[in-house]
Amino acid sequence: MTNRLVVVLGCTGTGKSDLAVSIAENFNGEVINADSMQLYNGLDIATNKITEKEMGNVRHHMLSFLEPSCSNFTVFRFREEVLKIIKNLWDDNKLPILVGGTSYYVESVIYENYLIPTDKGYSNKQLDNLSDDELYEYLKKIDSAFVHKNNRFRVKRAIEIYEATGVTKSDHLAKQLLKSNSSLGGTLRFPFTLVFFLDAEKEILNKRLEARVDTMVKRGLREEIEKFYDKYSSVLPTHGINQSIALKEFQEYLRLNEEERRSLRGQKLFEEGCELLKVHTRQYCRKQRSWYGFFTIACIYNIRSVSWDAHLKGRKHRKLLKRKE
Repeated sequence: MTNRLVVVLGCTGTGKSDLAVSIAENFNGEVINADSMQLYNGLDIATNKITEKEMGNVRHHMLSFLEPSCSNFTVFRFREEVLKIIKNLWDDNKLPILVGGTSYYVESVIYENYLIPTDKGYSNKQLDNLSDDELYEYLKKIDSAFVHKNNRFRVKRAIEIYEATGVTKSDHLAKQLLKSNSSLGGTLRFPFTLVFFLDAEKEILNKRLEARVDTMVKRGLREEIEKFYDKYSSVLPTHGINQSIALKEFQEYLRLNEEERRSLRGQKLFEEGCELLKVHTRQYCRKQRSWYGFFTIACIYNIRSVSWDAHLKGRKHRKLLKRKE
């Protein structure tokens, strides 16, 4: 039997969860979440987790199992857990569908040797004291080919990789590409991997993203972030769920007491947070586009015109997804 993996990628707001559920329903599959913020308990509205109704009868893995105070769940542990789930699904003759989400987490699963083993146990805590600009300037002296300036996590890890191994991350990745003779991220861990990438024109996507923020507010975003902040603010680490979009935009509002939050000033700060959330969501979407740019093997669909049922039931994709003995 040929073991197959489906990966659904795309910018936020493109309907990845809908497609993943449709694939699972049509091809006896289960969904594996690869969004790093959705691993944590709480903030279901803020992190736009799929609802039970939207899941239907499809089982979802790697959702809401970490406490917000957790600070030691790494991409290495994520990869280990997901690989176990994939194997178990194959043993049960089911199709695993990985949905991202966070590109670093997705890449750790689909590419062989994507994570550099020697950086697993090394961390330079002194780097946490540097600003984003200081951190990037330090990295440029070490690895001028590194390009993720606006991703603090990746900048810090690139520095730590060099400090731990004496080799830059760019050189590590170049060697992987050379070995795999690939223009992607290295050798695919599973040869039968089908990647879908969902996209839309900028103007259409921006409208969807702004409407989504408005919908989040109607669903109870304000009450959700208030309860979450009041319960966990004293124990939240500086990273993890504390970095989630739809939480950091409201920090000034959330620091108010209950009475101040209900005042005109509180209302104004909340509305300013909503506008900032729309801006940051659009910016995050642009970053996702750049992260996913290397997936030249993806099936790319425009969400304005695509019909999931039509494509999934079409002969072409049924053949790609079908398990063969």
